[in-house]
Amino acid sequence: MMEFFLAKRASNSANFVKRFILASVCATLVLTSAAQLLPEDEDALRKEIYTGVESTIIWWLNHIFGRDDNADPCMLRAWLRVLVLQTISSKLQNKYWNVNQSSCIGANGFNLTFWPDEIYSGVNCDCSFNSSTVCHVTNIQLKGLNLTGSLPAEFANLSHLQEIDLSRNYLNGSIPAEFGQLRLVKLSLLGNRLGGTIPEEIGDITTLEELVLEDNLLEGNLPANLGSLSNLGRLIRSKATKHCSQ
Repeated sequence: MMEFFLAKRASNSANFVKRFILASVCATLVLTSAAQLLPEDEDALRKEIYTGVESTIIWWLNHIFGRDDNADPCMLRAWLRVLVLQTISSKLQNKYWNVNQSSCIGANGFNLTFWPDEIYSGVNCDCSFNSSTVCHVTNIQLKGLNLTGSLPAEFANLSHLQEIDLSRNYLNGSIPAEFGQLRLVKLSLLGNRLGGTIPEEIGDITTLEELVLEDNLLEGNLPANLGSLSNLGRLIRSKATKHCSQ
């Protein structure tokens, strides 16, 4: 009897893991596709599409995990946010985050860690939405942590994000055009190994006040539409610096 119980429990656990992995992959793919296809200059349409995608994924997750139609949508949205943050963390090769469903349930954020000399890891949240029942990630700072991954386009799925500060790391690749879908106030990628050109879509971020891109391997000219950003008070992009290889 004990062997049967253990075997059944193991089988249930294996099935749960399979469903969890399937749900994670599919939800991430749908969110990523939505971020890549949304028009940058039509806020109303973007909001409508995101709402439809989110509702579809929530229904699908209910179905996958055998939940009823009255399952708490806030918890499911929190689960989707966890998927996005975990994907971002993985692509950045960030070992300093411990993201779970209880992350970002308070205005103080999570994983707030301070070190000397401008080394910082933290995520801030705003929990004032929907009568203080919904939280959104607003600030992500991972400074001086020797991150060696690439910049994830999945940042664009955090629709309330206002600040991205990834200064003084070893991030490579290019700046995703999807960043142009965000309503950032500050974007700092100072001191990395980013290459390619600055996407024109960055000039679509009409809320941008601070853009710091110095000490990278960026090429080409600044996008002309950056000149139309009336809120932009700080723009730093120095001459490209070549990093020595070991």
